[in-house]
Amino acid sequence: MITVRGMVGERLWRLRERLGISRGDLARAVGLDETTVWRLERGERRGSIEVVVRLARFLAEALGEDFKEVLAYLLGEPSRVEGWREPVGPVRYLTVKEAARFLGIPIWQVKQAVRSGLMRSRSRPGPRGAIMISIQEVERYAREVLDRDEHEVVYG
Repeated sequence: MITVRGMVGERLWRLRERLGISRGDLARAVGLDETTVWRLERGERRGSIEVVVRLARFLAEALGEDFKEVLAYLLGEPSRVEGWREPVGPVRYLTVKEAARFLGIPIWQVKQAVRSGLMRSRSRPGPRGAIMISIQEVERYAREVLDRDEHEVVYG
């Protein structure tokens, strides 16, 4: 079996985050175990070329991109997909209180959005088990949910 070396994990994570899907959703879509995807993203496991090809096929279709370009990107080869990279630096995470302040809504509304699945929290170390939400997820929620709710007409 041929294994793949390199930065597959970080690149896989970037593409999955770009799509806004969970590890579990990605794993189910390509027929893998969620733990396998988690280990690949963390670099704890080297994926076989077959696994990387399956991931690239799914990601290319979901992103509407060329399969060869996505595969090249995952394998660390030059590709026009490089332009997808987000600014260099760590992903910024917010607590529920910070997210509420950022969005200009009450804390209970953020907690309700997390519980109902409208906003995904992340398993990142936070202060004593606090719910942590990536800034990208908060921005996505603002665009997709809050903006939509603002434009809905209420009759009655």
